[in-house]
Amino acid sequence: MSSLPEFSKNELLLERKRFNAWFPTLLKDILTEKENLDVPWALAWLKEVCLYNVPHGKQIRGLLVPLAVRGLGKCPTEKQIEQSYILGWCVEMVRKSILPLAI
Repeated sequence: MSSLPEFSKNELLLERKRFNAWFPTLLKDILTEKENLDVPWALAWLKEVCLYNVPHGKQIRGLLVPLAVRGLGKCPTEKQIEQSYILGWCVEMVRKSILPLAI
């Protein structure tokens, strides 16, 4: 039985930096999707809400996705790593959208 992967503090900080670098790209992709362009007022509001709520905090849940792919995958490809960042941000967006409902 293999042991769980361990990451050094520097590796975790680097992974967080890489993870955070993906948020602007993902938000831009969402806001420029063809199906969304006919409601500019909603896109402006979505951008404001996302920038205010999503990229802040500990981001533990979202960051665990790429860490799991790196730690549990057998030599993941660059595409798999990129997809894990996107999925991680989706987790963060869902979490941040549910948080106000819990109050």
